[in-house]
Amino acid sequence: MAVPAFLALIVNGTGLLGERWGSSVGGMALGFALTIPGYALHRFGAGDVKFAAMLGLFLGAERGFEMVLGASILMGVTALALLALRRQLQARFPAAPMLSAAFVVEMLWGPLLLR
Repeated sequence: MAVPAFLALIVNGTGLLGERWGSSVGGMALGFALTIPGYALHRFGAGDVKFAAMLGLFLGAERGFEMVLGASILMGVTALALLALRRQLQARFPAAPMLSAAFVVEMLWGPLLLR
């Protein structure tokens, strides 16, 4: 995912979704920075962190932040549902489905908060 995104930035000056350099790289940095604490706490896998960074690269800084926020809400709801069903929260679940769902919502209806 990174190769075509960076090639588009180099050749066109905009990302695959039309974001400028600063916004695209800022979105990638935000996706990384907001998910790396989860990796440090052994709640996210390294692939989830890289996936969030790449989705942030596509969306840009503002929409990338909204995407990570939406995915965090989805992960919280999933954790609460697992807690209610199992009475304990020992299970780990992948973040990629929630990141993907938040990405789709952001693509279809975003930006939601930052207008």
